[in-house]
Amino acid sequence: MNDEHAAPPAAGSAAGAAAGSPAGTTTTPAGRAVGPPADPPADPPAGVPREPLLAGFAMGLLSTAWLAIMGAAGWLHDPARLQLHAVVIVLQIVVLAGMFVRTRDRDYGGQVRLGLLASAIGSLVLFLGVVVVLTFVFPDHFEQLRVARFEVLVARGMSADEANELLDGIAGWQSPTAQGITATMGTLATGFITSLLIPVAARRRT
Repeated sequence: MNDEHAAPPAAGSAAGAAAGSPAGTTTTPAGRAVGPPADPPADPPAGVPREPLLAGFAMGLLSTAWLAIMGAAGWLHDPARLQLHAVVIVLQIVVLAGMFVRTRDRDYGGQVRLGLLASAIGSLVLFLGVVVVLTFVFPDHFEQLRVARFEVLVARGMSADEANELLDGIAGWQSPTAQGITATMGTLATGFITSLLIPVAARRRT
């Protein structure tokens, strides 16, 4: 009789212990309360991806180096050879294409974002490079370029006054900062178009 009456209180005490456990806990068969699983650790904050950082610095430094080469060769002051500035467009496309090859495991949108980020970084590097080169390496660049352009305009039949008036009209953009802004805008535009087209072409070949 004593054994029959002892069992129910034990079950009731176990139920009471379970009822008294904090919310979200479970009770083992042995009557021990187990708390909820711990939350996974939060992901560390993501920084700038490595690939666009390297590509951006590469295109900015290579373009700055080409500007210095043009200045050292005298092409920077020759109106007939100013179109050689377009080499920086080729350099940017090649650098971006290489980055897209290395990141071909990403989806299209991911590659576009990488290309835009790389172009933004490259444009900042190039802006600083243009300002430094035209301010400290070739400080008389704009004066030499004006003289060369004046000679070309006069040779084409324009009077000296007309030539000076025309050159005065574009003088506002003939400064290191203005040329740096122009280079930045060109880099961003080239990067935008390249980032949209090259990943598409690469996916059609695969």
